[in-house]
Amino acid sequence: MSKPYLRAAVESDLTRICEGRATREEVVATCLRAMLPVFEQTAKNLRVLMTALNDLFHPIGQGAANVPGAAALSTCGVCRGKLSVKRVAEG
Repeated sequence: MSKPYLRAAVESDLTRICEGRATREEVVATCLRAMLPVFEQTAKNLRVLMTALNDLFHPIGQGAANVPGAAALSTCGVCRGKLSVKRVAEG
């Protein structure tokens, strides 16, 4: 999901706004055109993304979250349960 080239382009465009070489409206339109295909691809493959995330994140008290000292990172937007990170064994 990481698209460093998109972030770099946005940062460059923001600099152009600061220098008076581009307007906010131009930059927002350009950014939306560049990011829309990424959003559409993510939406199309949402089940794949959710499966991958499910392998890494579990509600507290389940799976890897039972590791002593594990801290909650966030709250689930669906069930409001506490989320933690599952560590993957190296190798």
